[in-house]
Amino acid sequence: MQYTDDEIIQIIVEQKKAKLRRQKRRRRQINLIMLLIVLILFALLAGILIKVTADYISERTGSSGTTSSSSSGASETAAVKNGGVIFLDPGHGGSDPGAQTSGRNEKDDTLKIALLTKKALEKKGYTVYMSRTTDKSVDREERGKMANRKKADLFVSIHRNTGDAGSEAAATASGAEVWISSSDPDDSRLLGSEILKELKASGTMSARAVKSGTLPDPNDDYYENEIPTMPSCLVELGFMTDKSDNKAIDNKSKKIAQALATGIDKSYKIIKNDNVSSYQDLLDKYRP
Repeated sequence: MQYTDDEIIQIIVEQKKAKLRRQKRRRRQINLIMLLIVLILFALLAGILIKVTADYISERTGSSGTTSSSSSGASETAAVKNGGVIFLDPGHGGSDPGAQTSGRNEKDDTLKIALLTKKALEKKGYTVYMSRTTDKSVDREERGKMANRKKADLFVSIHRNTGDAGSEAAATASGAEVWISSSDPDDSRLLGSEILKELKASGTMSARAVKSGTLPDPNDDYYENEIPTMPSCLVELGFMTDKSDNKAIDNKSKKIAQALATGIDKSYKIIKNDNVSSYQDLLDKYRP
């Protein structure tokens, strides 16, 4: 069968058109497959993001505790998303050993606990600054000023107690106590009370009281409570003259640090949401 030139040209044109149609169909199929792959990847990434976000929120709110009402619980959940800045002050350091008993230096115990507390707070999402992270001297007045410059939300100074040297009371005294400003502010009292409550609950040491002022004068203030512009407290972590308190510092340091971190965490959330007044029972519980 013979084809004319026009017929041959027509056949070639039709073949090219058919080839182009096949190529277009193939491109559409490839594009659809690529779109489907992108949608699947997007769905997977969205699912992962949702899970990570949920886990993050759950971790941050897991230690928020129980408040007096459901509305305060909801507000505490909101507060944890904002994060917070905590300033930890390990008492003494460097040329100032603090209290000393039987070769034991207060400065070493306070730094040990403060470093562990810093780690525990950072796991909860807080930014944590410290007056010292090594055995160095830091002026007592400067510690509060450092916290002010960092715009901290809470200030917690960590110390050890010794009582009156040589007295019968010192020989038998034990447990943690807290000092706050002589003006007895509710937010600082809450901070101290939450810390004592968590220390007692941890089984590491007993809880004594949240006291205002100083040991010699209730109308005076320790620098650690006078200079910071944020809620503050000075925590006396047990007596260096008591074997059980020292044993807790030596063998249960992580539990003590976790208790401090939990007390700080709960206090931050309550204070952040202006809900201190709902905790009057706790404020009164540790009054001397």
